[in-house]
Amino acid sequence: MFDSVVANKATVDMLTRAVGEGRLPHALIIEGASGSGRHTIAFSIASALAGGDAETEHRMRDGLCPDVRLIGCADGRKTIGVETVRELARQAYITSNEFSFRMFIIEDAELMTASAQNAFLKLFEEPPQGVYFVLLCLSASMLLPTVRSRAQLLRTERCRDEDIRRYLIASSQRAATLARDGAAELDRIILSAEGSIGEAMRLLARSGVSEKAREISDGVIRAVTSRSGVAIMVSVSRLSSDRSEAADILELVLDGLRELLFARCCDDGQDGTLPNTSANIGTDLADSLSTRELCECMAAVGETRDRILHNANVRLALTSAALRLRHVMD
Repeated sequence: MFDSVVANKATVDMLTRAVGEGRLPHALIIEGASGSGRHTIAFSIASALAGGDAETEHRMRDGLCPDVRLIGCADGRKTIGVETVRELARQAYITSNEFSFRMFIIEDAELMTASAQNAFLKLFEEPPQGVYFVLLCLSASMLLPTVRSRAQLLRTERCRDEDIRRYLIASSQRAATLARDGAAELDRIILSAEGSIGEAMRLLARSGVSEKAREISDGVIRAVTSRSGVAIMVSVSRLSSDRSEAADILELVLDGLRELLFARCCDDGQDGTLPNTSANIGTDLADSLSTRELCECMAAVGETRDRILHNANVRLALTSAALRLRHVMD
């Protein structure tokens, strides 16, 4: 139970007792920085309620358990509106399928509009039997006081470097290999993560990205800067249908576009090479796009990466991204 949670001992101890004694609050707010373990804690709570089976927790994370729902901004939106909460409220009264409970995990809860948060109050005040709500946010202060007062607040904590190292080596073959043959690189990853497990995992994944993945990401960057709609569609179609691989490549594309934006804004008169690309893609390509276009392309790529990581259909998400990138060039 809660074996996947790194550090956060006080929180884990409290949750273990609450679940074991049947006293888990129906509403929780988990506050912490991105990559600090908020999602892991939330899904671990659901897994504990279901009996603590690791396989079940994996299915929950993959969106394969209808009784555990991860909810965020609808496609293309910047906020979580009242209609989303109203639909959630309707679903909350539907009888559970697999378990004796239902859980709704709201990520980026600080993006809920005031109307959406107010709609939540009735659910908090009169929660359906066996239904739990877990709100994930950067800071509880970004939520309405009335919402905060009706939920128990949990705060994630910064992980110690030794805890991150132990977790990476235990969960990743690449980390174990680096610990044996490339300790300096593993040390750099852990130091750069600044206490964030999520960031450490992201940096570890990027450090092991294949040359093929970098070649594909380079192709997307070249296609975007060429302003060719056909080239964009072709280059994006080369991305893998594997969720993790596609997200990694989109992260590389995002890094490349970010470097182009930096080069355009700084414009120091010196051409350079983007640091995260395999081919010699020069920063002079920044002149191909306006600052606005670069920002819109970054938004399209970043939002697509997030959608894929949050269980959207990979191929549909990539096709949508390609169309958005084409639209930027119109």
